[in-house]
Amino acid sequence: AVQGDRVPFTVQIGNTGDAPLAYRTQGDCGCVIAVAPGTLAPNAVTLLRPHLDTTEYVGELDKRFLILTNDPERPSVIVPVRLKVK
Repeated sequence: AVQGDRVPFTVQIGNTGDAPLAYRTQGDCGCVIAVAPGTLAPNAVTLLRPHLDTTEYVGELDKRFLILTNDPERPSVIVPVRLKVK
């Protein structure tokens, strides 16, 4: 990516349980722009479309996108976000 780009990425999440799955997202810094919270019905799948703002960065970026849920067995998932910025 070129410095200043807003780089979108996609993360698919699904609900394999038998109750609604509430989720919210956050980045580990201000450059990882999260998506609005939501709820997934049982057996539903959705695509989350956050993005990475490269305005303040040059070089290798190694960030994290967090998905926080009401699932007692897996309350959080960390998605690594890696990018080279010129």
